[in-house]
Amino acid sequence: MKIWPLLFVVALGSGITPRSTAQVSPGLPVTYEELETIIVTGERPGPALWKVSRKGNTLWILPTFGPLPEGLIWRSTQLEAVIQQSQEIYFLTHISAPQNPGNDARLLQAVQNLDGRQLRDVMPADLYRQFSDLAQRYAGDSRAFESFRPFVATDALRQVAMQRLRLTSERVVPATVQDLARQRGVKNVSAVLRDNRDWDRMISELAKTPREADIPCARARLDRLETDLRESVARANAWARGDLETLRQDPGLYIAQADAEICARSFRQLKVTRARNLGLRKVSYSWSVRALKKNRSTLILVPVATFFDTDGLLSKFKAAGYEVEQPPLH
Repeated sequence: MKIWPLLFVVALGSGITPRSTAQVSPGLPVTYEELETIIVTGERPGPALWKVSRKGNTLWILPTFGPLPEGLIWRSTQLEAVIQQSQEIYFLTHISAPQNPGNDARLLQAVQNLDGRQLRDVMPADLYRQFSDLAQRYAGDSRAFESFRPFVATDALRQVAMQRLRLTSERVVPATVQDLARQRGVKNVSAVLRDNRDWDRMISELAKTPREADIPCARARLDRLETDLRESVARANAWARGDLETLRQDPGLYIAQADAEICARSFRQLKVTRARNLGLRKVSYSWSVRALKKNRSTLILVPVATFFDTDGLLSKFKAAGYEVEQPPLH
């Protein structure tokens, strides 16, 4: 089980035989099989590109999204034409976990229950029953999650459910862009930041947080699990069709706002994450402005989850007086 991505979530199954879900809204799919029938597959165009201009130079922005369906073949003739004429492609800044075996060991201890306790020993009985029912439905049983603290177990269960729906393709967009760039000899530019101090602080704070403090956050996430699955399918389909208006209204941030407020009260380390994300946005904007001034044509990839934010890249360009042209949003 991958632990670093789970920590990002806070800072942010073969052989499964699913059973029907219960108490869902009328008209919505209620089983894996029904969800699978509405997942977009085959060749799809994805969204059109945004255009930012300055003194004859152009910055093309591709709003990215993931995870996408494994069966999706993404092809955009507009994107291919833009890459052909561009001098550079920017993959905007992200933070990478420090490659440190000591950190890995500390993190593993921080996300597990202490003194050999199991999930059933930490969760209230009613919440554990809810978790067990969902784990049986989406993962066969709860054994794989028993050693983890409540919020980690809950997020891991969601990952298994997403894998069962084959909504696992996080890399299809950047990988496709990189392949096209290599074919055309266009330079890829990216920055990976490593901040060992922040990671150390996050792990330390997480380790000191009582496992019982996870309960409100875990409960909120479990209550939304099945709704999240249906909405994840809808958002993936919207991106594949190029329907940015749907994603603008609901970009699918992994932690819903109501859940975020509950989880923020439980985990102090979320403050570290918010500060880091603000720093990343500043770096990403400065890199984008530098590219716009430097190149006749530049393509940049920006996660749609932050693209439309009031302090996101789009708003910053408009506030700075750049000419911004949006494509049809459907």
